Amino acid sequence: MREFFQYFYYRVYTWQLNLWGESRSPQTAAVYAVSTLMYFNLLTFGILLDGMKIVNLFEEGPTPVLTIIILSILLYNVNSSWLKRNGRYKQIAKIYKNESKSVRNKKLALIWAYICLSIIVPIVLIMLIWW
Repeated sequence: MREFFQYFYYRVYTWQLNLWGESRSPQTAAVYAVSTLMYFNLLTFGILLDGMKIVNLFEEGPTPVLTIIILSILLYNVNSSWLKRNGRYKQIAKIYKNESKSVRNKKLALIWAYICLSIIVPIVLIMLIWW
């Protein structure tokens, strides 16, 4: 899974780099993308726990909002230190720079499938559990 997120980071980083250049900090945008995808995965897990009545994720009050904020900041900081610190993003770019077009297309298809599932699954779970 670590390699998948690293490759996802690389694809977002190169896309942002080609789109805006270094001036818009493509490495930061890529960290936000990885963190958001991970957050959706954790949300899915939380929805499952809530559906099984193990936790009350959607209770009223400040607790869920505070949890979401803390988790978001934590995910961003962990991913930032893993992917950006000490120029790590340049090392990641070197790893995947010379991949063939067919390998790139296969990996991009997997990334898009994973993104779609990461968004669709929580929505479907919410509909199944609460309706």
